[in-house]
Amino acid sequence: VYFRYDLTWPVADRDYTARYRWTLLPTGRGRVKIVDADGAGPPVDGAVRVTDLRACFSLEARADDGPASATACTWSSAAGFHAA
Repeated sequence: VYFRYDLTWPVADRDYTARYRWTLLPTGRGRVKIVDADGAGPPVDGAVRVTDLRACFSLEARADDGPASATACTWSSAAGFHAA
C-alpha cells in the first residue's frame, strides 16, 4: 500500500510503501503486521521517503459483546525533518 502525506511548511512531504499481513490467531484475536516495502513503491517524486517502518495491531472481541479491545505498537523513522 502506497501512502503520501502532503504536509504543511516547513515540514517536507513524506511518502512510504508498506506491506500488510492479516492473521487470525487460534485465540480468535486478529493481528495486522505492517512493514516497509520501499522497493515495491513508485520512485521518490518530491517527497522524503520513509524507509524504516514497523507496526502491529491486535483486535480481540469481548465475551460480553462489548466493544472490542485494540492494541497497537508502531515504530518509524521520520526520515529527517527537511524543510520543503
